[in-house]
Amino acid sequence: MAEHHSPAVDPSKMVFRRARTDEADIAAALVSERRDWLHARGIEQWTNDPAPAVRAAVDEGVCWLLVEGDVPVATATLTADADPDFWTPEEADQPALYLSKAATRLADRGRGLGKLLIHTAAAYAASQGIPRVRWDAWRTNEALHQHYRECGAVHLRTVDAPGRFSGALFELRYDGQEAAAVDPT
Repeated sequence: MAEHHSPAVDPSKMVFRRARTDEADIAAALVSERRDWLHARGIEQWTNDPAPAVRAAVDEGVCWLLVEGDVPVATATLTADADPDFWTPEEADQPALYLSKAATRLADRGRGLGKLLIHTAAAYAASQGIPRVRWDAWRTNEALHQHYRECGAVHLRTVDAPGRFSGALFELRYDGQEAAAVDPT
């Protein structure tokens, strides 16, 4: 059976904004839905329940939603905290925002939301004087790595940290890529 894909994303109809406290369950559901989808395909990414971490990120004001009209269609956490398991002290000293718990709504697969989410995070970072967005990805998810490369990200290296299954390190610098409007409040 062919999958149904919604029309391509229109960045002019999107807003990237911080998730409100009353939206914690919505952001957590986006990540959990994506985790379940990955698990159904044999990709054991996010082996722990991501919902508590997403709810904590909302409480800390570092969880963002990409919203189309009134509908949250993607989420991501953005912090200035480099994970020492992956990033060297020299890299951690460089200005960067670190993207995590990024997920798009499954009903919108194929629209380009993941690419828009990454580019908008990079645009937001640049607006704050931060030249790069970085993230780590599941080491064995080659399809995801290829997707990130197609989005313009650079694969820096892959780190095999003890006890961690993530470690493919990516970076994107904003260079005017199409992005959604950002509401930093």
